[in-house]
Amino acid sequence: MIWILSILSGLCFWAGGRSWGNKLYRRLGCSLLAGIALYGGLSFNLWVLVLFLALNFGALSTYFDIFGIEGTLPNGESYKEETTLCWIMTGAGYGLAALPLLWCDVTLYSIYYRCITLAIAIPLIRKIPGAQIQEALSGLVYLATLRILG
Repeated sequence: MIWILSILSGLCFWAGGRSWGNKLYRRLGCSLLAGIALYGGLSFNLWVLVLFLALNFGALSTYFDIFGIEGTLPNGESYKEETTLCWIMTGAGYGLAALPLLWCDVTLYSIYYRCITLAIAIPLIRKIPGAQIQEALSGLVYLATLRILG
């Protein structure tokens, strides 16, 4: 079940990054799939689930561009290029979004372990050529690492 949901998460992550795609595919789709993946294995209460979904939505919306390198496009517009530190912080943010699960008998150590795993995996994935592959793999790893939590 987790692998099917992980593949769907990869598709949602990919669709949210396309120029034609709505960012809600990534932010809401991946968050809801994560909630579904956890629902069968943990004792949830509604407020923990809502907080978990909200934090995941927020984490999937944040890329820590503040750590990026500033540049200027040929037309004079400024932009920030993502660095490895941006992606480390993004992966860590994905992992920390699981903190509400402490109220569902998930250990702090497993949340830290997932956080570290994602902080390593996301920057490595972003080194692979091709944005489509990067996004699909990021979504897959985002959800597949939920197995670490129990």
